[in-house]
Amino acid sequence: MNPHGRALPATDDADGARSWRELVNPRWARVLRLLDCDRTWTRGEGVWLEDDHGRRVLDAVGGYGAATVGHNHPRLVQALHEALDAGAPGMVHFGVPPLAGALARRLLELAPPSLHRVYFTNSGTEGIELAIKLARAFTGRPALLSCDHAFHGFTTGALALTGHDPYRERFGDLLASRRVPFGDLDSLERALAPRDVAAFVVEPVQGKGVKLPPPGYLAEAQRLCRRAGTLLVVDEVQTGFGRCGSMFATVADGADEPDVMVVSKALSGGLIPVGAVLARDRVWNATFSSIDRAMVHSSTFHQSPLAMSAALAVLEVVREEQLVERSARLGASLRLQLEALRQHHRSLGDVRGKGLMVAIDLVPPRPLRGRLESSLWPQSFVMTMLDEGGVLAQVVNQRSATVKFTPPLVIEPAEVDRIVRAVDQALGRIDGGALGTSLSALGRMARNLLRRSPAGAATAPREGAAGSRPVTPAAAPPSVR
Repeated sequence: MNPHGRALPATDDADGARSWRELVNPRWARVLRLLDCDRTWTRGEGVWLEDDHGRRVLDAVGGYGAATVGHNHPRLVQALHEALDAGAPGMVHFGVPPLAGALARRLLELAPPSLHRVYFTNSGTEGIELAIKLARAFTGRPALLSCDHAFHGFTTGALALTGHDPYRERFGDLLASRRVPFGDLDSLERALAPRDVAAFVVEPVQGKGVKLPPPGYLAEAQRLCRRAGTLLVVDEVQTGFGRCGSMFATVADGADEPDVMVVSKALSGGLIPVGAVLARDRVWNATFSSIDRAMVHSSTFHQSPLAMSAALAVLEVVREEQLVERSARLGASLRLQLEALRQHHRSLGDVRGKGLMVAIDLVPPRPLRGRLESSLWPQSFVMTMLDEGGVLAQVVNQRSATVKFTPPLVIEPAEVDRIVRAVDQALGRIDGGALGTSLSALGRMARNLLRRSPAGAATAPREGAAGSRPVTPAAAPPSVR
């Protein structure tokens, strides 16, 4: 049964899990088994997850920021049922969809006034792909500019803008692009000087590691782009709709006239894929320039009634429950409490973020000896957070010691305190030394492998809800866009 008492589609869970391990992503399935995280989530409500053994965990990952209004928000679930009950067809492209029009108007009411047109997508990555096309068509220029350590997605165009080289390896030549250090205006000005850049694509806060630019960086970047004839494309996929304590983090930093804005994640409510690209009139018209080019860019699944209903409901919840203000207030509380832990833990480094997009850096008490230890030491931290604190968090990637928190914005103050207690406990475990915690993590992983068969069936019964310990999370894979 789902959280609302309705039966889920009939399936043999054990057979389905076995098929997933064998047929979908066997490599990732092995990682999940290694870390004792190959569990089945059966319920989600607010900031809480529950597995098929009744164990509850506070979700501080929040679907990589997509579950802004929490898991299965009643208003969102109601909107989806109403859309289904209405019986409207979902895949008819020769007609006028009223829900898409209503959502477009609402988005433009919230967005900077420089934006006039909306195209709906299924993901943030898809939005970046359209933004690239819009910029190239408008400027006639080939080059693209992004930032070191940026993340814009995994499709080949978006990947050309992603500033993390391991994601780009072995995929051949990508689109012509250059990168500049994030927050460095002098480097940005030099990169724009040749006047061959179609678009500067930038996150107001970098999702990988929660890196913040100097105050006013985006406002000055907007001015430099305008002077160079380059479009400013802001990627608000992770930061939009309250995540960073403002409706849009770009605008909060003074860039109030972007040329293109890409949004997604939060609009979904964590249930239905949906995103949007908002653009200036003249930028839009350079691509959709005539009747015979009216469909020069399209998608089979965009602007479906379910997706539009979900996004409209999410925006209403954000407004009615004042989630933007809540994010600013509780995000500040989370950061202050985490910073206070530095007085007691030598392994806690920088604490940073905006709103409820927060990261901490772990500092080893001595230099780490090799790649294995570098991976295991921070992983031990999030394993302990879940084992002892019941909080699901993520290490931003396998080569990082940065732990990121993006809980649903409906989180309560007491639940913020729970995250802090879990961090406090986990820091206490790793303060003793990187080697010891790495060896402990390695031993636990070995035990996880021994107690499971290759097919994934448990070789020993798990504990039930009473007295059980939550399972161990993996270092989360890159955010799917």
